[in-house]
Amino acid sequence: MPVPTQKTSKPVLVQILRSPLGGIGKHVRDIAEYFSADSSVEVLIFTNLSDANFTPQLPSNVIIYNLDIAEDPKPADLKNLIFMFNILRNKSVKVLHGHGAKGGFYSRLLGLFLRSKCIYTPHGGSLHRSHGRLKNCIYDAIEKLLIPLTNIFLFESKYSKELFVKNVGSNSRMAVNPNGIDVKTEVMPKKFSPGTMLNLKSFGLLRHLKGHDILIEACALLQKNQVPFHYTVFGKGEEKSNLEKLIQEKGLSDQVEIKPYTENIEAEMLTADIVVQPSRYESFGYVPIEAMALKVPVTSSFVGGLKEIMTEDIGYISYNNSPESYFDILKALYEGKTDPMLKAAKAYVTVQHDFSKTAMLRKIKTLYFS
Repeated sequence: MPVPTQKTSKPVLVQILRSPLGGIGKHVRDIAEYFSADSSVEVLIFTNLSDANFTPQLPSNVIIYNLDIAEDPKPADLKNLIFMFNILRNKSVKVLHGHGAKGGFYSRLLGLFLRSKCIYTPHGGSLHRSHGRLKNCIYDAIEKLLIPLTNIFLFESKYSKELFVKNVGSNSRMAVNPNGIDVKTEVMPKKFSPGTMLNLKSFGLLRHLKGHDILIEACALLQKNQVPFHYTVFGKGEEKSNLEKLIQEKGLSDQVEIKPYTENIEAEMLTADIVVQPSRYESFGYVPIEAMALKVPVTSSFVGGLKEIMTEDIGYISYNNSPESYFDILKALYEGKTDPMLKAAKAYVTVQHDFSKTAMLRKIKTLYFS
């Protein structure tokens, strides 16, 4: 790891997150790429790279420190904090931006000693209260204690803000800035022909909250009703073995497969007939807007931040997020009873208007330097 030898005067923007997987990794990567183009500032990232191929995707002038950051509180947290402090005390730290519960914890404690602006973006794991009653109470108590050390609470959706207010409390330093993406002017999505095999794809962490098991159950119904399909899940996580077991139990080994994260999500999406997001919880939902930006049809649940994205005009909504509802949606698509490309065209316009990466990053810049 690089170690500073002298104090620097260049403003330093620090990003801290436990693991750069999924949407949180994409969000931090977008921020790092944007600010690294400005030679007058320096961008540093502290994260755990053990499960992510993150470094090659970033500009060479972004400095990344790979730390052993665990999801739960560990003795290593103190070691990590000391290491980060020793790195940063020799720099002119303008902003410490913590992402997720652990990133927010680190950034706010460091901000106290470095006297730097601290921005905290709570992500799904720190909002969904899925840790059990005791841990939830402990985490909520910690969040409340850290409120005075936070200059800005920056949320990726109205839903995330509302959930944080409900669990932790409200204050006057809250802002909402929806995640954004680049939208290409020319895309060539696959056009589905009714009566042919459905090519279904999902992207995301293999966790219970992502609901991949729900879609596998829907696939079993497709198989039972002789609707041809192939379903691919791209991701990694603790639910992989359970999902593989379910695939075996349902006799879907030839039709459902789980693959690691892909370096080229765009290419995979463009070969899909429909991208599926069956989340039980979702703070925002990068995957649906990424697919929409490619004019690829989307079906999803209607929870959390997805309610701020999905409408009947631009996608297929499973309001109860059940296998049966996805089966009905996919069967109607197979039979040609709906026009997925019409929805996809409207979705493309919506993403251009409502989810611009340029607008997102400009607001972050204003918050950093105001």
